[in-house]
Formats: sequence, structure tokens, C-alpha cells
Amino acid sequence: MTFLVSALIFVVTVTAYARIGETEDGIAQRYGKPIILKDGYNARHKIGSYEFKNYAITVDFIDGRSAREYFKTKDHTPLSAEERQVILAANGDLNQWVLTAGNEVVNYWDYRLGGTLSAFFDDRRCSALLELAGTQAFLERAKADQARGL
Repeated sequence: MTFLVSALIFVVTVTAYARIGETEDGIAQRYGKPIILKDGYNARHKIGSYEFKNYAITVDFIDGRSAREYFKTKDHTPLSAEERQVILAANGDLNQWVLTAGNEVVNYWDYRLGGTLSAFFDDRRCSALLELAGTQAFLERAKADQARGL
């Protein structure tokens, strides 16, 4: 019985976290109406800011789907091991996440299936960042294009 209750709590908690690749509407259903939703570097990019429970969340949408999600605790405490596990589980099979680098303060994880997803946890900044492969490069190119007036 205890296992069943723990499993149910874990499943309910996992569904509270956004999944990379969700639509703007899916993210809004999870976290509520965005505090800010603004255009990004080009027509394909938008940025949404949300508050949910103890988190300030920023989502980069590319082509209407979340490509990068940044979680920061509002009370400035590091994410617990359980919170980290829940964020990873919401975005793929826990057995496929591999710790690739890190120390007691910073951890980098990669999703083994296809290498398409990465997670970064930083205790100093009390934050977590998840992103699809190629997102950073896309945003850097879009920002450079915007600066050149393209």
C-alpha cells in the first residue's frame, strides 16, 4: 500500500512539470496563464514567463513548442534530489538519463536515446535548465540575425 501511494504521488508530481516539446497551450494548462509572453529573436521564437508553486519558469518556444525550460526556485533554495528526479522523469525514462559531468554543486545530464535532450542543475543559482539539442545554436543564430537587421 505504501508503495502504491508513493508511486501515485510521484506520477502526480511528474505531470506537474512541463515536458520539452509541449505547445504553448500545454504549458499554460500546466502552469497557468503566462506572466509574460513575448516575441523572441525572430518569427519562430517566443519567450514565456510563468510562476508555478515555488518556481519562476522561463520557456523558449520555437515553432510553437517548448525547446528550452529554465526553472528557478523563488525561495532561493537548491532543487532537491527528488525535484531533480521528477524533472528528468517528466522528460523521459529515468533509466535513459546519464550524468555526464558535474560535482556537488553543478550537474549535467544527457538523455541517452538519440542525444536530443540535456539537463543542467546548478545549486548556486538554485536552478534547472532543460533543452533540446540545437536550441542554443538556433537562438545564437537568431540573435545574430536580429542584430544585423535580418
